[in-house]
Amino acid sequence: MGAIVDDEIVGYQQISHSASTAFTIAGTNVYRARVIVEDGDIRWRPDGATTAPTASVGFLERQGNVFDITQPDLAAWRSIPTGGTVKLSVLFFSKVP
Repeated sequence: MGAIVDDEIVGYQQISHSASTAFTIAGTNVYRARVIVEDGDIRWRPDGATTAPTASVGFLERQGNVFDITQPDLAAWRSIPTGGTVKLSVLFFSKVP
């Protein structure tokens, strides 16, 4: 039988933005981020480092949504508000054997 793997929170970041932005990965050995859309709606792209999202192009996430992003998409992930300023809370996770 293999080892049981649990997640450990290794970092947190809160982002308030009104233009296309990324997050700075907080913690070590991060393999997943959980994004909580605090207020407003966003669009995001996992390939945002090469093709940035716009207010009308990208995956839509509504205020109150919670979603995960995993490696290898973490480094290139970008989001943009659909209007105004949006606050995101981001938890970073690593695996613990």
